[in-house]
Amino acid sequence: MEDIHRLRYGPLNNNQIRLFKLDLNEADAPLSGSIITFRVPCWDDFTLKNMAGQFLSSDVWHNTAFTARGDNAGYDVLSYVWGDADRIYPLTVSTTGKVYSKNRLGIDGNVMGHGTIRIRHNLYTLLHQLRRIKYDRCIWIDSICIDQDNQPEKGVQIPLMRHIYKEAKNVIVWLGEATQAEEGALTILPAISGKLKKNRVDDFELDPEQPESFDAIGLPEPAHPVWPAIGSIMTRPWFRRLWTLQEVVLQEKEKITVLCGGRRITWEAFADFGHTASNGYRQGIINWTITGNQLTEPAEPNGYAAIRMITDCRNLFQQSMKSVMGGCVPLRYLLLASRQREATNPADMIFGMLGMASYGLGKVLDLDISMSPIEVYVTFAGHYLRNEVSECLLNHVASRDRLPGLPSWCPNFGSPEQNCSLGSLWWDDTLMKETPHSRRYYASHEQGVGLPTHQYILRPIRNTLHRRAFDYGINDTPDPRQLSLLPNPHKIHAAGVTIDVITQIVPYNSGIHTFATSVDAIRQTLEWETLCRSLAIHTLGASDDTVPEAYWRTLIANQTYGIIGEERVLWDTCEKIDMLPYYYKWIDYMNDSVQQNQPLFFRGGPEWSAFWFCLQTLRILKQRCFFATRDGRLGIGPRTMEVGDKVVVLFYCPTPYILRRKEADYQFVGETYVHGLMYNEGIDMLKRGELDEQVYVLG
Repeated sequence: MEDIHRLRYGPLNNNQIRLFKLDLNEADAPLSGSIITFRVPCWDDFTLKNMAGQFLSSDVWHNTAFTARGDNAGYDVLSYVWGDADRIYPLTVSTTGKVYSKNRLGIDGNVMGHGTIRIRHNLYTLLHQLRRIKYDRCIWIDSICIDQDNQPEKGVQIPLMRHIYKEAKNVIVWLGEATQAEEGALTILPAISGKLKKNRVDDFELDPEQPESFDAIGLPEPAHPVWPAIGSIMTRPWFRRLWTLQEVVLQEKEKITVLCGGRRITWEAFADFGHTASNGYRQGIINWTITGNQLTEPAEPNGYAAIRMITDCRNLFQQSMKSVMGGCVPLRYLLLASRQREATNPADMIFGMLGMASYGLGKVLDLDISMSPIEVYVTFAGHYLRNEVSECLLNHVASRDRLPGLPSWCPNFGSPEQNCSLGSLWWDDTLMKETPHSRRYYASHEQGVGLPTHQYILRPIRNTLHRRAFDYGINDTPDPRQLSLLPNPHKIHAAGVTIDVITQIVPYNSGIHTFATSVDAIRQTLEWETLCRSLAIHTLGASDDTVPEAYWRTLIANQTYGIIGEERVLWDTCEKIDMLPYYYKWIDYMNDSVQQNQPLFFRGGPEWSAFWFCLQTLRILKQRCFFATRDGRLGIGPRTMEVGDKVVVLFYCPTPYILRRKEADYQFVGETYVHGLMYNEGIDMLKRGELDEQVYVLG
């Protein structure tokens, strides 16, 4: 494709966007269409960039042609993944004049120019599909409607995406091409949802190793091709892309259609299946449909996890619509929802979140797309530390890839988290009601209160109780957690107490990653567990034939599903649930698998808690070491920890952390679980005068 034939985009004024209309020519004809420069008259006095940074009333949009009445009025938007850049196809495009006529969209026949643009394979197949079904509406597609070679234009248009998607008449979710089996699976998802709703999830009856459990409620047998087809659909790249979160969260669910190959399904029906399949204790079934093994966790976010995130974010967005902010998702939820997602441009991991956050936040932070990822990440992380008190950023620092030049305390937002966060393990748990028996870790404040009550610690942060703007969640104090920025933006102050020092470490077990499918990995895990138990017995002074409670609780970070009375327990705060019998079953499972030279399966019914204990170890111990401390404590921590690292509790943070002395400063190593320090014990030691408050400079 010669450059001379490439479409030359005309400039957009401050009150314009572009829309695309596909030509409905013959099926074997080259793809073509028109780009319409759409004028929004009420924007004449503002620039799009300035509007993106202001408290913009939705009335501005409702008075325009975007909400025009009529069957062909309004416009649609596409939610998709750009995909493989190696397969490029030409799209012939004509550009037309401005269109705005009596609140209706139309196409001005005056052609202003024409040429070709390059589109990737995923969009190419979608446009062919839309042409096949005679799709005859104007649609906003980012790769077509924004000049991708024009950085200033992108800097203006990208912040307006939240408005473009929110005010669209329909959202088309394109999951990509599909096999015949996948199209069939999409068709029968509603029927499968109905069958699953009849299954008692608390009995763990649905077991792929027992086909009769499927037949009992009328589901296709485990060997039926519909199940791997569902797994394939639920692992489409769309679920991992950051921008798709914004594209469907901001729109009403009734206006979203899911398109996969030649099959369509409403978002409501699609989401209903995702919620039903993942309801209760069906984690093993979720694993099985995607990986073929109940113990092998799929990468997140898969379709099941993404549906929960989208639903929760949409509910939060709708709840805030009545506020002065005009609709936003709190940063703490955006952080959890985004860390497992991805974007082509690393800095877009932040810009994608800002599209769902409070109006004007991008303006407050003074971010633009010309900044380096490190500048964007550090600026956003500093704002988060200063203003978000509900979810601690330090519990999300562990990333699969570290970005050179990034401070140790700042996450690489462009890389997924290396393992599950101990401070907030699952998305669902962020909305879980806390009870006396099941409270998240509160390593540095008293149970049942958000702030310490003793004056010694309360005095320097007393202003955290006085909000400056409720909808923002911004406090008067610059450091609601005693985490404050220094003049050097790459360094922060942190206040707390040093409690212990790492003295012995069992390196992390790489066999965790292939545990469910490899006998060698099971054998390696069994050997690793023997080393950990030996260290625990030696550290605690226990007899060789015992398994100390502190040990098995450390293996699962004291997190387990259980029931006390009628109360559902996840964080076993009061340590009422005895998991020792299930620890032994886990050991027996590994021994039996090694003896029979093949990975075995947990059965249903009474084996459920043993299955859960095993699943927890696989989740919690991934990329983590087992260690002992100078004062006789046990814990698990990041794989990069070293002997001599310090165990500290930072005020108002949920877990202890590992810090390493680096000349005058400290390096943040990561979060940790230390048995006996998760529920305010360190602050109690401070009260008794056993410890002194310290200030750490983290770089």
